[in-house]
Amino acid sequence: GSMIIGTKNGYSIRSNTGTWSNKVVPVRISAVTVTSTGNLWIGTYNEGFYVDEGAGLVHPGSGFNVYAIEEDKSGNIWLGSDYGLAKWNGYAWEYINDTRNLPAGSVTALLSDSKDRLWIGVYGKNKIYRINNSKLDSLTLMNGPFGNIIWDIC
Repeated sequence: GSMIIGTKNGYSIRSNTGTWSNKVVPVRISAVTVTSTGNLWIGTYNEGFYVDEGAGLVHPGSGFNVYAIEEDKSGNIWLGSDYGLAKWNGYAWEYINDTRNLPAGSVTALLSDSKDRLWIGVYGKNKIYRINNSKLDSLTLMNGPFGNIIWDIC
């Protein structure tokens, strides 16, 4: 299959046939995802995010870090950033910290599972959070030598 790799100075695309193409973006890429509609979303350090809906990259948000990007089964795009968690429904942004009492902090990891729950890692918290049927709950992490900084969920 195809693959996209985000790097310090752009991204590389490996096609289904095995050929590579490189795209220069003058930012450090921290997250990439291709949505079910084929749109490319790119999260960056310090420059927010970029979106390519087929006509080239547009830069709708800048000045912050985006650590994670995830699409749920309904086609909503979720961004984890320095400012917390945001959801794009295709028309408007919803900031989850304000509406569902997600604790303040950088959202560093996201996973939408097969039951359409969104799992959320928040930097420096000893819990993993979950949105299930529009309700927020949490699970306490096991205490141990690895600390409480979540970088990824799979």
